[in-house]
Amino acid sequence: ISDSLKTFGLNERDPAVLVVAISKGETNKMKSIIPLIKGEQVLLTKLQSITDENKIKKIYKIPESELTCGSLTDAVVTRIATKDAN
Repeated sequence: ISDSLKTFGLNERDPAVLVVAISKGETNKMKSIIPLIKGEQVLLTKLQSITDENKIKKIYKIPESELTCGSLTDAVVTRIATKDAN
């Protein structure tokens, strides 16, 4: 999470922010987080429509040629998974 904030940043002018709460057996965690968010809650299925794919390609240095044999998600996941292996 801290790497994501360093890479992408976060400020009050951001039009969209993805909030994910991962917990084990505790389902009320989101109930305490939601009131802190000023904005509209949308379905995860809308994620692609608020994603800046060009920014992602630039940050992760993904050329268009790479996307002919796999998805943008595949390319990003591969880079994240192999980051510590280098």
